[in-house]
Amino acid sequence: MQQLDVYLNDLIENSESTAALILDEAGFLVCKNGNLDQLKDPMTLAALASGSHAANTQLATPPTMTTVT
Repeated sequence: MQQLDVYLNDLIENSESTAALILDEAGFLVCKNGNLDQLKDPMTLAALASGSHAANTQLATPPTMTTVT
């Protein structure tokens, strides 16, 4: 976890962001770093990002072709 903190600190500095989060695909918050004072509920943001990712994945997946006999 300490290595993730180092990466997040570097990301915050290089991107001029105030905070950074690492989430898994299920929407669980893995790691957070930075100034999260303005972010009231990082867990809600994680869940919303996960839902958005899942929806975009579904939209980007081509439908399977079925044959009618």
